[in-house]
Order: sequence, then structure tokens, then C-alpha cells
Amino acid sequence: MDEDAILKYIPTIIKTFSTMCLNFNQRYYTDNSSDLNLKKTYVSQCEFDSEFNQTIVKYLNGISDFMLDSDELFAFQTVQYGKFRSRTKTLESVYAKIHHYAQREIFDGGAAINKCLNDLFGSRIILPSIREHLEQILNILYELRKDGCIWRYYVRDKGDGYFAIHCYFREDNFKFPWELQIWDCDDENSNMESHEAHEDQKRDTI
Repeated sequence: MDEDAILKYIPTIIKTFSTMCLNFNQRYYTDNSSDLNLKKTYVSQCEFDSEFNQTIVKYLNGISDFMLDSDELFAFQTVQYGKFRSRTKTLESVYAKIHHYAQREIFDGGAAINKCLNDLFGSRIILPSIREHLEQILNILYELRKDGCIWRYYVRDKGDGYFAIHCYFREDNFKFPWELQIWDCDDENSNMESHEAHEDQKRDTI
């Protein structure tokens, strides 16, 4: 995959993922409207809330049903270059993350639900030369954010062996965000190792 193809493909990735998120929201929230402001509700308020837990279960099931016939997901899964992976977060992982953030609130202050549960549906795409073209890619993401295709994005590079661009998609404060990670092929192994170590750390707080 040459340089021009990579840079041209990034907007397609973002727009396709954004469309998939919007299509799900239209389908799911038509029958499951919510007045819970995820930006103003803290994790600790929901950790032992049975109604919120039922909401999570229903949402995860809704994603699974939607993905069975999603044209956008099919387009990603049949891409001819790079690697694409997606997953709906498991309940065990959701509860571990909620508890992890609730414990952090004790020392660091309140954490909003939309910052904690920002990857109930998460994907990653692994492409060559992401680091090499990082500045151009970030410029592309900046423009896409101005156009409303993406909520926010950042480069995660904390020197722990993990390097990726994290992109988030959100329609408003009453709908759960989705996450798309863009990895460089050269970082795949170290990212996987760092990710597993991070997940183990969250599980250890239970």
C-alpha cells in the first residue's frame, strides 16, 4: 500500500465508521431513548445501579444484533489491505472498567461515564507507515473533526510500548461513544503486549 493510498484511505475509514455509528444510533435509540446525560453522570453513581446495568446489557445485545447485517462492518472486514478487528465489550470487561474508574474517583475526582465507557463497541485497523505519515494523518483527522465526522482523537504514546491513534465517535451526550484505533503494522506486537498488561491491571482492582 503506497503513501498516497494510505492518506486517501484514512478519510474513508473515518467516514465509514461514523456512518456505522450513526446508523446504529438511529436504529437502537428509536426504541431505547434515554435521558441519562453520560457527560454529567459519574461512574461511581452507576457502579451498583441495577437499572444502569440493565441498560448496558440491552445496549451490548443491540450492538451484536446490529452488526449481523451492517454493510459498513462488512466493508471493513473484507478490506483488501491492512487488518481490521472489531469487538463488542464483554460484560466482565465492562464491570471491571467501571470498578477501576470508580476506584480512581476516590483519589482523582469524578470520572464521567462517557469517558469510561467510550468503547462498548471498539475496533482497530492496522496499516503500514502510520508513524511515518503521522503529521499528515492528524491534519486529516483535524479536518474531519471540524466536519463533524469524528468527536475527538488523540495519539497515545506514553513510552510503555504502546502507540496508536485513538478516535472516538459520539452523536450527543445521551448516546454511548464508539472507539476506533489506528495502529501501525510495526507496533502490532508491542501494542498487544501493552494492551494485555493494561487489562490485567484493571482486573486486579476487582
